[in-house]
Amino acid sequence: MQKMFTVEELIVDDSFIRFCNRENEEDVRHWENYLLRFPHEKENIEEAKKFVCSLKGAIQASEKERAIEDFKSLVQARFPASFYDGEENKNSADKFNHTNRKSIYWIWAAASIILVGITWLGITRSKNSDEHIAERTLQGKPQESTPGLLTANGIGKTGSRERRLVYLPDGTKVTLNANSTISVDANFGKNSRLVKLEGEAFFDVTHNEAMPFIVKLQNFDIKVLGTMFNVRSYPGDKKSETALVKGKVEIAVGDQREKRYELKPNEKAVIVNNVAGSGEGEKTAQDRVAAARAAIAIKPITVSSDGNTLVETAWMQNRLEINDETFEELKTKLERWFDVQIVFLDETVKQYRFTATFETETIEQALTAMQLSYSFHYTKSNGIISVGK
Repeated sequence: MQKMFTVEELIVDDSFIRFCNRENEEDVRHWENYLLRFPHEKENIEEAKKFVCSLKGAIQASEKERAIEDFKSLVQARFPASFYDGEENKNSADKFNHTNRKSIYWIWAAASIILVGITWLGITRSKNSDEHIAERTLQGKPQESTPGLLTANGIGKTGSRERRLVYLPDGTKVTLNANSTISVDANFGKNSRLVKLEGEAFFDVTHNEAMPFIVKLQNFDIKVLGTMFNVRSYPGDKKSETALVKGKVEIAVGDQREKRYELKPNEKAVIVNNVAGSGEGEKTAQDRVAAARAAIAIKPITVSSDGNTLVETAWMQNRLEINDETFEELKTKLERWFDVQIVFLDETVKQYRFTATFETETIEQALTAMQLSYSFHYTKSNGIISVGK
């Protein structure tokens, strides 16, 4: 009888790790066939794959083997050998269903510990070996300590090409992307947990069933109990987006937040900013609900072309993921990432579509790579990129 695997077993299995990293065709075929034979195991496979890929996506190849071995050691030290071997494996599928979910959270914590260590090491080595790249990655770092603790009525900001980790009074972790601002309500923790966000941030919210966590944005609100999700809502952008990694969130849109949507893990909500909350003229309740419905779309989150990274959260790994997007759609992303201004000299160029991944490249290197897909020319002067046919 074919053995069923728990998440804990999968993430320490060498063959499964090679499958996640696409390192061995035989392992890839084995696990793809496993999924075809046992489709009910997809949830466990996907959960375990996220753990393994969270390590791979954030580290260089030279550090990958050591990081995975450290991760496996932490997990194996946490769970007894009997968890993986012996009679208990006969009921492993049932065992997972009854396993305390805290074990899953613990594994995420273990991955985070390894990632923090490797990321620190990577930044240190980058600074020593290539000062220019380190400066690009960390440019604009504020004088105050990072990560930092925000108190009630506090404000956290990031500058151009800067990322910052902050902690809220309840222990919630918030990673701010570039040009973002988070404001903590003055009564945070007393009778509410309310924050306001402009820009993009990844939230890892501390669970508190008695006091939901509310994120107020330009045209919508997000209500959570305890979960992990990404939000992008920059002033002036045509669209905002919320992507749910784990847990459950409720999104309220419309002039009076009258329409509500619930996201499930691996789903995202895309909100059209110039429709949601437009407030044009007098509207009946029915009109507002219809406008809110037209302003939002629920879609699956996007996986990168190599299958190893969530596009919506790639920025946390210092990666700019582009997935079949037009040049016009990319414009704001590139401007924010490289701290430049892009001007199109030809309408046709706006419709060119690209799929790519950029990490340490300069804007010139990125555009040169994009020219391999379409023939266009560009000039750069005083931070302004002019693009034409």
